[in-house]
Amino acid sequence: PSPPWLDATPAEVRAVVVGIDVYEYGDAWKLRGPADDALRTVDWLLASGVDHKHIALFLSAQSWESKEVIAWMAANKWSIKRNASHQAICQFFNLELHKSGGRALLVHWGGHGAVDEVTRQNCLFTADAVRDAPYCLSAQDLLQTMSDSRLSHLSQQVYIFDMCASPYSRIGATVLADPARLAKTGKVELKVQQCAMFASSLGPPASALVI
Repeated sequence: PSPPWLDATPAEVRAVVVGIDVYEYGDAWKLRGPADDALRTVDWLLASGVDHKHIALFLSAQSWESKEVIAWMAANKWSIKRNASHQAICQFFNLELHKSGGRALLVHWGGHGAVDEVTRQNCLFTADAVRDAPYCLSAQDLLQTMSDSRLSHLSQQVYIFDMCASPYSRIGATVLADPARLAKTGKVELKVQQCAMFASSLGPPASALVI
């Protein structure tokens, strides 16, 4: 069967799975769970019939070197290690995804997050975030980018954002949030349908959204 929420065959599904446990910010930001959740999400996609080549998996560099992930890679014959840095993630969305075909998109992002109190953007922190350079993407900018005309073939899109929505001022960064901007033509495709689920509303910690 196809993954739920998507009226598409497994061959038509494209997936982006991000699970960040370790941040360059330091031990204070270390998490337990997002990488495991990401692997379970990929396992579910594979069991649903989605091909390896249609799943982009992003983990921190340290997670890729862990014994558990190395064993998982061997068991699943997984060969591509995508680092969950803002450069690598932006490059994928800007240069690769629109070339991959498909009809439906699933994005599952787990890790640290915050909400900018001024712009109300959900900041999705990437693995290379540090106190003086809190690299991140905006969930709202991502959704807008994915409705762009060059991605109109991905007409059904589901997003799971599994992170906290604490006020940005509480994360300890020394600078304001400046999310990386994704490339877009500016032409919105109205036929694109998006369903976005957030693990937390503004303020509270996340309630896990594990598939």
